[in-house]
Amino acid sequence: MKKLIAVVLVLGVGIWWFKARGGDGNTPAATYGQFMKALRSTEIGTAKQLASGDQAMDGIAAFEKREAGRFRVRGSMTIHRAVYTVESESQEDGVLYLDILEELRTNPPGTTSGMGTANVWLRHEVEMQNIDGDWKVLAFRFEFEDAEGLDGVDVDNAHRWF
Repeated sequence: MKKLIAVVLVLGVGIWWFKARGGDGNTPAATYGQFMKALRSTEIGTAKQLASGDQAMDGIAAFEKREAGRFRVRGSMTIHRAVYTVESESQEDGVLYLDILEELRTNPPGTTSGMGTANVWLRHEVEMQNIDGDWKVLAFRFEFEDAEGLDGVDVDNAHRWF
């Protein structure tokens, strides 16, 4: 009986520690990753659930308008992996400001499978706030930063893919 109580206690503490460290996915970077995945998958309803405020909704609308037709005509890229690294953060008046570097492993549109995958880096500037225990995107902006493995691809227009 004592062993059972000890096991339950250890598991309880482990679960609490896991969640306290953001292991349940409720971290700003994880939430922003879900937000961007929803936008790129045209799951606009999901993106809106992860956002709050006029700036974020205007950004979603602009992204949606920009994407309308382009992916349908040209075909979307395949994203194999997206990793978000928070490079800096600051907080003021309850708003968290993040500078995030995203690394994408992808097959860009217009390339063939013989070319292989490419690594692409995007720089994100994000404003987030914890509202009722959930992180919400208040504003976002991202731009193309660098690429590797895009020989023969128009890198000057790569920002249009994302």
